Amino acid sequence: MKKYIFAIFIFIPFTSCFKWSAQRNYNDRTDDRVMLERKISKETINRLKNTTTVFFLNSEDNDKNDSIKKAISSAWTLTPIIFDDVKNAPVYASSPQYSYFIIEAHKRVTRTSHIGTFHNTHYYLVLRIFNDKGEKTGKDNVTGLCRIELYPDFPTIDLMNQGKSSMETLLKIYNEGEFYNWSPIHLQAHLANVESNLKANIRPWVYAEVKSKGLKKLLVNDTLYVSKKQLVSFNVYNGKDNASFDAEKVISKYKYNYRICDEDELYQIFEKEKRGRFLFEYVNSSTDKHVIVLDVKDKKIVHKQYYPASHQLKGKNIRKIN
Repeated sequence: MKKYIFAIFIFIPFTSCFKWSAQRNYNDRTDDRVMLERKISKETINRLKNTTTVFFLNSEDNDKNDSIKKAISSAWTLTPIIFDDVKNAPVYASSPQYSYFIIEAHKRVTRTSHIGTFHNTHYYLVLRIFNDKGEKTGKDNVTGLCRIELYPDFPTIDLMNQGKSSMETLLKIYNEGEFYNWSPIHLQAHLANVESNLKANIRPWVYAEVKSKGLKKLLVNDTLYVSKKQLVSFNVYNGKDNASFDAEKVISKYKYNYRICDEDELYQIFEKEKRGRFLFEYVNSSTDKHVIVLDVKDKKIVHKQYYPASHQLKGKNIRKIN
């Protein structure tokens, strides 16, 4: 008997509640035009530089938000940056005076003859800038300038299906969601990398692999800092912990010096003491995974491997970092 598989790719911009019509082709794997890095026009970068950039946070007034504000403010210098509650996102939606970092999602619906229907949801942080209002549709046309993959815990994956409206869903994601790489230091490192790319008029393809020349010489004399929080593994379909996953054993496959830290230690090393350079990141994005090393000193990604249809971190993924 033949087995049939049908996949439907749906982009869910939570901003649809603001009547946004985002240009999202650059981060769609089904678009053959975006297999390599894409240049961003100087006109777009100049418009970005003339904006104030908004970074949305959840509604809680807590120490983590304070740490995020401080870390991001020290990394982002391209434009003035302000922080606001995500509930105020519509205020900035249609204004050319602002650009904004906001969480969005890509939902993939797969139907098979033998398993049935299942959903894969990819969350990411995107930087957007307003272009104009469409003459025919009346919707806002915006451009995406980056995509940073987020690593949600299992309950968060389904939050996008619980809201009665796009705004209600967005509030749930920000106020109830949990992302393992939503930390001051990882956001700081990524935004510094985004800024470096924008200054070079580059918008990297999210699925591209990166391997910097001469990286081994730097790694052998330095320490790779690993977030303990990210060293988790669960079944993407039912949320059960993978009992066979041994984080210490996996990370031990790294060939050089490394140190596993909690978030407070990372903040102390990278933000307060400013002595850390190489930051490891593992992102389980639904059924896919990304293994990344960020160079905080040079403000760039120096190692990046994308693994489709693979979500558990493995020792062989770590051995490739050299």
